[in-house]
Amino acid sequence: HIFNVDDQIDFYRISRLREIDGEAVEYEVSYFDRRIVPFISREIAEHSIYHYLENELKLKISHSQRKIVFRYANEEEKKAIDLGEYDMVVNVTSTTYLADGRPFQYGSISYRPDKIAFTSTAKRHV
Repeated sequence: HIFNVDDQIDFYRISRLREIDGEAVEYEVSYFDRRIVPFISREIAEHSIYHYLENELKLKISHSQRKIVFRYANEEEKKAIDLGEYDMVVNVTSTTYLADGRPFQYGSISYRPDKIAFTSTAKRHV
């Protein structure tokens, strides 16, 4: 529904786990529209997907919309993340758009609560 397509459209599903000091503290799952991103290899995913998208595929990435929630970890996150004493995660979902307005990526990153901090800047135009 994010991409406003039917189930005939193919997507890549890429999951990545990031560690700090040997602990798995961040779990990411991303979906890429294969009509826009026709190929992603393991090597590309392990290096930099966005480097590949911008420099090899020459995609013009414009912006993303993000939502941050604090929620109980699901079963996939419990298996992937070293949650320790926590049963919750900080989850950031985002939809990323090209300069022409088409969404090409939907992603979800879950963090162990004690290993993440967000900073925001609010600016007034005068």
